[in-house]
Amino acid sequence: MSPTGQLLTLLQHSDSAFPSGSVSFSSGLERLVADGFVTDGTSFTAVLLDAIKNRWNTFDRVFLARSFVTDAAGRCAIDREFEASVFCANARASSRRAGLAMLGTWSRMNDPEAIDYRALVHSGLAFGHLPIVHGLVYASAGLDLPTAETAACWTTASALANAAIRMGAIGPLSAQGALTELREEFAALLDEPVGLEDPPSAWTPVQDIAQARHTLADLRLFAS
Repeated sequence: MSPTGQLLTLLQHSDSAFPSGSVSFSSGLERLVADGFVTDGTSFTAVLLDAIKNRWNTFDRVFLARSFVTDAAGRCAIDREFEASVFCANARASSRRAGLAMLGTWSRMNDPEAIDYRALVHSGLAFGHLPIVHGLVYASAGLDLPTAETAACWTTASALANAAIRMGAIGPLSAQGALTELREEFAALLDEPVGLEDPPSAWTPVQDIAQARHTLADLRLFAS
């Protein structure tokens, strides 16, 4: 694929209107807003940086990279490892639901890789976690790995920003201000490649606790 084709595909996948399934999840942000941890652009920026730097970059990104370069059998094994590595049941369920939503979209777009892997998930051989599906879909779409990682990073960040807007915690300008402020930070993370043998790790205890407590809420806008 040409550089321009890579860019256009990246833009397509990063578009907030793309039916990826991420709009239903806040990764604990809804609970953080309810508990008063996120009240403005500054507090949201801190949570967003934590989510990308200390979770996505060191955990989800590793699984995405592994999924990107393997076959269906390898993805099933990676998928099972991801399931066993996430201690919060709500986070596991949310990742599966988002991954299945993305698989469903690409299956309906007649992508053979997505169709085959969706069948494996429905047969119980895999779970369909979102980072594994990201690796599959982006590889099938013809992106190179750095571009695929960029797409996943940005969609994760923008999904959190959109969730904060929908909850009324921040306005659209504050959301764009946070994304702009952190853009170079994200670029620096992406410029450092992850190794396929790197052990996945994450340290976001505040967000993890928020996700675990989210299931106890009487009224919820988001699934997580």
